[in-house]
Amino acid sequence: MRWSATSLLVTTLLLLAACGGGTDRDRYIDDEPVTGSMEGLWGFPGDGSLAAIVGASDAVVVAEVIEVVGVEYSGPYDVPESIPAAIAESWSRGLPYTTYRVRVDQWLKGSGGQEILITDFGGIMEDVPFFIDGDFLLETGRKYVMTLEPNRGMPGDGQYTRNGGSRGTFEVTDGFVHVLNHPLAEDLQDQYGGMPLADFLEVLEGYVANPWSPPPPPTPAPLEERNATVGSAGGFVGALSLGPGDSVDASVTVPAGALAGDTTFTISEFSADDPALPPPPGGAFSRVFQFTPDGQKFSKPVTIQFSYSDAELTGDDGATRARLDADEARLQVSLLVDGSYRPLPDCRSLDRPAPDPCVAGRDASANTVTVVTTHFSTYALSECGCVSVDADTAGNTATSLGSREECNTLSSDWLFKGKSTGGNTSTTLNDTTGQGFPDPDGFADKAVRITTGTGAGQVRRITANTATQLTVSPAWTTIPDTTSKYEVLDTLNIDVTVDSVPPYDGGTFTGGIAGFGFNLLFDGSVINVIAVNPGGDSETLIAAGGARSPFDIIDSDADAGSSSDGLPATTGNLRVDMGDLSTNFESGAGVLARLTLVGVDSGSSALTLDVVEVVAASAAAYSVGTLLNVQVAVDTSCAP
Repeated sequence: MRWSATSLLVTTLLLLAACGGGTDRDRYIDDEPVTGSMEGLWGFPGDGSLAAIVGASDAVVVAEVIEVVGVEYSGPYDVPESIPAAIAESWSRGLPYTTYRVRVDQWLKGSGGQEILITDFGGIMEDVPFFIDGDFLLETGRKYVMTLEPNRGMPGDGQYTRNGGSRGTFEVTDGFVHVLNHPLAEDLQDQYGGMPLADFLEVLEGYVANPWSPPPPPTPAPLEERNATVGSAGGFVGALSLGPGDSVDASVTVPAGALAGDTTFTISEFSADDPALPPPPGGAFSRVFQFTPDGQKFSKPVTIQFSYSDAELTGDDGATRARLDADEARLQVSLLVDGSYRPLPDCRSLDRPAPDPCVAGRDASANTVTVVTTHFSTYALSECGCVSVDADTAGNTATSLGSREECNTLSSDWLFKGKSTGGNTSTTLNDTTGQGFPDPDGFADKAVRITTGTGAGQVRRITANTATQLTVSPAWTTIPDTTSKYEVLDTLNIDVTVDSVPPYDGGTFTGGIAGFGFNLLFDGSVINVIAVNPGGDSETLIAAGGARSPFDIIDSDADAGSSSDGLPATTGNLRVDMGDLSTNFESGAGVLARLTLVGVDSGSSALTLDVVEVVAASAAAYSVGTLLNVQVAVDTSCAP
């Protein structure tokens, strides 16, 4: 959740990479590439050095902005109540993308015409600048050195967009180059007196001629390894006894039939603080474990068991990290994926298919945690300094998170049906035949589906009704007419809830909840999602308890890429992101989002939460220690 009209990054370190020695240029530019703190920052390739930025670009140009061609928008979304009316209309069209016409003085890398179009995120909306943290808007009449990449799907006609956002763009003023907004650098003018453009271009041409390549990754050093060969009959790769200096261990049990033939397995034990490994989760135990062959697949699930001593729970194992007494019922296992650790969900029989891998059990008396999986990777065990996220029947929230209705039933049979008599608008459906809807609002929060005729297949939530008219949301894609037959259907509300959000601390700007996001995976042939937060934001934690400025992006087809588009969600992958732009940060337990479902055909569908993010006031993401899902059965019973 990084949308802002101002940068939150305060930076002081110059980050330009090598140039030749022995000239006055040495006082303008550092010769060391950036490592460590630069890696992983949004929009930056490689190690963040200028050489890496140039190497990752398709083109590098010196160009002057001569015209703002126009602003296009990502698509409609709900405008928060707090947005001033003067700009609400612009915001309702979606996020802005500006296309600029630039005149190219020189192509340092790539080739093209004298004039090109560049499209970037951000723009002027009703005289108010809007852009992502760390970025800035280009200005007409100014000259820049820009690193470019092809425009990959941004709204607008630009052939290119700026590589790394604004951080790969340098302003030219009076023959000197300036870094306008670099995460770890002040303006070159302030720190080094500016760099002459000719010298800067010579450096860039050197990088074009001698492309940057990343250094080889460091290799972690195992503290201990155990090997065993297991065949089709199954077997055990055992752990050593726990003792001083080795207060956490792991073993693997392979069932018969999981392997086609003999395979040699290795369990490698590393220090959680090994600098060659990604940072471990907060409150991590002293060891992480790698199971190889990496990516090994099994025909049947294998069992990984982690064992630990009491010293691991209290932090008395000699580890340098501070750790409170861990709650053994909430110990967390995390999987290393793409350079970071992701917490595993708990195994539950109602999930179809079951999460893989997942935590099958925690035994506090035996000091063990068990994981079930069909493939090998790297795992870390940690205390759960985290939040719990749950999907459950609406209303079963803050005071009753432990009392769950895991199986929910819904009918796709009609409650009422008829034929439109016409005169409909984009948000209404009329039936004046005399049979009469239950008035007033007897069908509010139900769904209406057009079964035949114009607009057939559309499903919408009913927000209100009179005896002769239904009001729906969102608006019809195709307005029904007198050929349209309809059915009114029952709905089911599911809440995505959170527990254990720590209180907001205004002194350290930590804790509280400032935003969240999740994907909801479901079977679109069985259920559709027709509303998110149908009652507004009043029932959600992020909007509770006073002033709020919610910012929503609803992507009803996350499989097709990330964009804000309209409901209903029918493809089986719904993305919900919400942020609070105010400083009213709530905590504790409550609803993140309320989802309204409608059954479209008989069958059973798991509602699975994926890519869940809960963000604190500091913009740091909480670790999600417990992730619970739910099942919905339409015209049938839930799977056992």
